[in-house]
Amino acid sequence: MNRNTAKNIANRIFSIVSNEGGTTAHVFMSQGQGKSVSVRNAAIENFDDSTDVSIGITVWFGERTSHIAGNDLSPTSVETLVKKACEIARAMEPNPFALIASASLWPTNVDATIQSLNLSDTRELSVRELFDLAHIVESAGLAVPGVERTNDASAFFSRSTDFVFTSDGFETEWESSDYGYGASFIASKDGQMEEDGRYDGMPHFSLLVSPDEIGRIAGERTVRKLGAVSIKTGKMPVIFSRDVSGLIKSSLAGAINGERIYEGSSFLCGKLGERLFPEGVNIISDPSIPVFGSVPFDNECVARRRIEFVKNGVLTSWSLDLKSAKQLGLTTTGNAGTISVFYMENGKSSPEDLIARIPYGFYVTETMGHGPNRTTGDFSSGASGFLIENGKLGRPVNGATIAGNLLEMYQAVTPANDLEIGRYHSPTIMVNEMTVAGE
Repeated sequence: MNRNTAKNIANRIFSIVSNEGGTTAHVFMSQGQGKSVSVRNAAIENFDDSTDVSIGITVWFGERTSHIAGNDLSPTSVETLVKKACEIARAMEPNPFALIASASLWPTNVDATIQSLNLSDTRELSVRELFDLAHIVESAGLAVPGVERTNDASAFFSRSTDFVFTSDGFETEWESSDYGYGASFIASKDGQMEEDGRYDGMPHFSLLVSPDEIGRIAGERTVRKLGAVSIKTGKMPVIFSRDVSGLIKSSLAGAINGERIYEGSSFLCGKLGERLFPEGVNIISDPSIPVFGSVPFDNECVARRRIEFVKNGVLTSWSLDLKSAKQLGLTTTGNAGTISVFYMENGKSSPEDLIARIPYGFYVTETMGHGPNRTTGDFSSGASGFLIENGKLGRPVNGATIAGNLLEMYQAVTPANDLEIGRYHSPTIMVNEMTVAGE
């Protein structure tokens, strides 16, 4: 499906909506293809080759609105879908917050901006190439002393084209691709069995870490978990590795959501303009960074822009769509849907420097369970990782629980300097003190 075909479908939808008495409509269409191969013991265990299409239609009848989605773009199916959307909208109660972005809020030069992000790779991988990549990953992991067997080894690629059209004149398309591979392995020692792995994914194939390196890292991560011990219960410094440090950032993203602020259901209500983090900590959304998922407009076609949500430790803005902005008497920040490319900036110290400061602490590489409560600010999670003893990583740890309050955790954050946007959206982060339950 090319843009002209998609536009013809959208125009047909707009015509039906108008005939049904509707005032405005937005149409989102997507088509994608993907292949994936999983390998075990140098043989293909599973292969998937898929092609998908989808359509989402939002209609307005004044202050009445509805949204409907489907996966069939045939004329009959689309007509049935849009008439159903109109029927639902007419039955809805008027909603003064059923808002539509005016053209003044749209991004300018949107096609050129999307093109500049360069998020699509034209390389198509055959089944044989995918198998070879997964096999290299598996072989490299199995070569690590102590690795017993493969749990999973896989490689994939996908590519999609998305289209947006509105009845008041906004339109664009963008392409994106995703390539990746990785593996998980099993190792055992003295009756203890551990599993771990490593995967890599990027929008351009050339940006991937080599498959033998990924396999080696996956194997080494698995083996180093053997011999796990319990950690002492108490209050101590906790370092979140890049694999899990995004929890700190994502807890903030949920808590500054405008709808939560309006409802009073966020632990950050009333905190706008206050210092949440130490000086020097910046948390930013920047949709101009060319990484997977970056798009210069939100789900309401409002232009996205670079926003320092936390600047030098101070909370500067809520995350707002049209509805929550009007409810709060503010202006949308272009964040209908998710916050685009949301990351914590680097600090000044290396992860090794942070570890070296700690006589006894916990280096967390994996979390499981509850996590952050965005209403109360309480944080509790199961965790595994490594002891920090005398400024060095020590024995592996499992079966621990880490707990604290997010406001107190934020104040105690020290970011490292190992941010790698695209793979990780937060650097390694040290929290000066948390409660750790172990023995």
